[in-house]
Amino acid sequence: MNVQLVTDPAGEVLWISPALPGRTHDLTAARTHRILRICERQGVPILADRAYQGAGPWVTTDPVGHSCSDCEGEVQA
Repeated sequence: MNVQLVTDPAGEVLWISPALPGRTHDLTAARTHRILRICERQGVPILADRAYQGAGPWVTTDPVGHSCSDCEGEVQA
């Protein structure tokens, strides 16, 4: 199952997507639910993991070689 979550900077859940099949790529799921388009239109920056690379200039992803274990306490999409 693939479920997308949108949170505020403090990690509070703002929206949970309907479930898609687990084989759905994260970026495809985000596009299906129009998360990227809505955030871009609203000027809301997106912090996401590497599965979202290439999503657009308003999406910030983990740098290559960066371990999420180094991100304790950070909120990610």
